[in-house]
Amino acid sequence: MAPSKSNWTQITRPGKGAPGGCIAFSQGKNETLACTPCEADPQVQKLWLGWIDRLIEAGVDGVDIRISAHGSLTDEPWDYGFNPSIAEEYRERFGEELLGAGYHQERLARLRGDHYTRFFKEASRRVQAHIHTEAFRSDACHG
Repeated sequence: MAPSKSNWTQITRPGKGAPGGCIAFSQGKNETLACTPCEADPQVQKLWLGWIDRLIEAGVDGVDIRISAHGSLTDEPWDYGFNPSIAEEYRERFGEELLGAGYHQERLARLRGDHYTRFFKEASRRVQAHIHTEAFRSDACHG
């Protein structure tokens, strides 16, 4: 559904009069985080490694990989990351349900971290890779 005039504002560039973007507000909570690929999805890893391959073909000899400035920022990070493949793998690995009350955040983080580590190791086999680890701290400040 297109936004109504009551819930968005058009911004113009000073002196130009041409639209430069918009500011939007919404009520409620999104069911998923748009444009936030899951590192556990094989197609996502294939895409990311494809980007690295294109950089290698362009002649780079090293790649910086950051996670904290990419993806969707949310004030409720513990409410997302429960896609079906993660929920199934969590159940198989830990013998408990991920969906619902009582799951262990550190177990979910370990599971997703294993997938991200696998991606990073494969990237490192292809090119010298440097990872920015600030987002992995227990007191991380995302964004």
